[in-house]
Amino acid sequence: MSNLAKPENRELLSRALALLSRREMGRSEFVAKLVSREFDKSEVEATADWCEAQGFLSESRYVEGTARRLSAKYGTRRVAQTLRSKGVAEDAINAAIPELKANEFEQARALWLRKFDHPPLDAAERAKQVRFLQSRGFGFDLIKRVLAGADEA
Repeated sequence: MSNLAKPENRELLSRALALLSRREMGRSEFVAKLVSREFDKSEVEATADWCEAQGFLSESRYVEGTARRLSAKYGTRRVAQTLRSKGVAEDAINAAIPELKANEFEQARALWLRKFDHPPLDAAERAKQVRFLQSRGFGFDLIKRVLAGADEA
């Protein structure tokens, strides 16, 4: 265990553990939720430190789970942007990106196949398919590969 002292504020600790028992969350979201319930920010930070030391709060576990869940529907860019909007540290995001990129083509192809059952027949349909994949956070080079493979199918 850790040498950090258990937080004195029992109500704060109870709320903190209740939040973490529901789902994983990043540190910034955790702190924001508790501060919004009118707890003192310094006490909340100390509680967050204690929760991290005990293994109840883990930024890397949160990033890994969120990235895995979102990568089924979105590309690496969109997953990274979502994590940034949740206040996740950039180094934690960068650690998750190589794993996401490893199967990004297969994810894009599977998503494209679910949405469109045939290659684009004209420029308008091609543009529609490109916009769909771009909105899901896939890069244009990857989109070109997916659509090029669609022409071969």
